Amino acid sequence: MRWPWRGTGIFKVVPPSAPYSIWLFWAEDGTFLGWYGNLEDVHRRCRVDGLSVIDTVDHVLDIWAPADGPPRWKDEDEFAVTTGLAGFWTAAEAAVIRAEGERLMAHAGAGLFPFDHTWTSFRPDPSWPLPNLPDAWDRRSGP
Repeated sequence: MRWPWRGTGIFKVVPPSAPYSIWLFWAEDGTFLGWYGNLEDVHRRCRVDGLSVIDTVDHVLDIWAPADGPPRWKDEDEFAVTTGLAGFWTAAEAAVIRAEGERLMAHAGAGLFPFDHTWTSFRPDPSWPLPNLPDAWDRRSGP
């Protein structure tokens, strides 16, 4: 499904080989709000029908690290419900996912990258054009 982004802009950091991405959020007035740690599969670059794509799978469990407070879990209830269901993750895999979240929360609490304000003052060049999605943008690259 395709729909326009609503709300303020975000900046997404995807460290190579990391099973997460970090999304930075700002208020409408430009005040930095915090970091959203999205636990997910390591991002894969691949080609699908001649298109270069980046593929990942969300792991449901996330963290929120507000600019003015300690990090906290998000979506723990949904993570618990999906653990063990067909097409999701086993209890053993869930433990690995949660451990990665614990590591991210420790990094956030200590102010380590990517929670160190390296990107909080970033603003895109207003002359940059908005990208267009290709016609086959939603074609899956996996099974």
